[in-house]
Amino acid sequence: MAYNLDYDKREPLTYSLMSLLLNCPRAYYYRTVLGYERRKTETLELGTAFHKGIEEGSPSAAVDYLEEEANIYDQYQQNELIVLKAIAHGMVAGALKYWDHESEESIPEGEFAIPIINPASGHPSRKYYLTGKWDEVKKVDGRWRLTEYKTMGQTPNEAFADKLLLDTQITLYWYAAQRYNDIDIEEIQYRVARKPSIRQRKDETIRDYASRIIEDYRLRPEFYFYEETIYRTSEDLEEFERHLWSTVQLLNTLERGEFWPQNTSRCHLWYGKACDYMPLCLQEEDAKYLYEQSGDRTPELEGEMF
Repeated sequence: MAYNLDYDKREPLTYSLMSLLLNCPRAYYYRTVLGYERRKTETLELGTAFHKGIEEGSPSAAVDYLEEEANIYDQYQQNELIVLKAIAHGMVAGALKYWDHESEESIPEGEFAIPIINPASGHPSRKYYLTGKWDEVKKVDGRWRLTEYKTMGQTPNEAFADKLLLDTQITLYWYAAQRYNDIDIEEIQYRVARKPSIRQRKDETIRDYASRIIEDYRLRPEFYFYEETIYRTSEDLEEFERHLWSTVQLLNTLERGEFWPQNTSRCHLWYGKACDYMPLCLQEEDAKYLYEQSGDRTPELEGEMF
């Protein structure tokens, strides 16, 4: 069924926002209702550089992105940039060589916006729509395939592979890419490029170290590049549609009640890293000065989403 919606009159819902809501409604409230976003120092995004290099099929595109975005104030930052550019170059050059990129037809990285459908009635939500970006959709041997690229600090293990079987983000991209492009996708290629494991040697110059990083990606592609083929059934996609609609219903309930409960089990995660909004929940003095107010609900669409 085709819908001609006025998206300007609806609010966007992304994978990141859905995750934030389900992990902790209070954090979602701070981010989307109050518009609080933690002030961050400027950092160069390796993941974004990697995606640009893959999208343009050129290691130079990744390096150029980092150079354009860099703000260098001292020698330490200059050295950091040299290493980061070497990693980006090695990653993209290795990925383009190690992974197959042939296709009969392709749909490049793109932003989508689609209605959120009530599975029972078939009618779209009057308040929300689903949006995000996929990395690449291509046709190989007459079959459509969705490809997702990620960067990680270590080689994925068996637990990581098991998680992919249930990963909501993958299901969301599959569901959205099919509906947005009106095609049947048969599989996902989930591709991970690992960050380097080698360290700078004593008395090794920063440029020699950078050259060794690039060479290591060339010599050990099986160490740095991981690929998993993932499948979703029609039942999986139907269940996701119910999941999506239930999330919208939860949002409506919370907004009507004007109460956003805390999930205190999510205050500390990932090696003790605290939630960005913990100072607000603790009502720390001057906590609001840690944040800037943004009217943009979907900042991840400006860069890489994960």
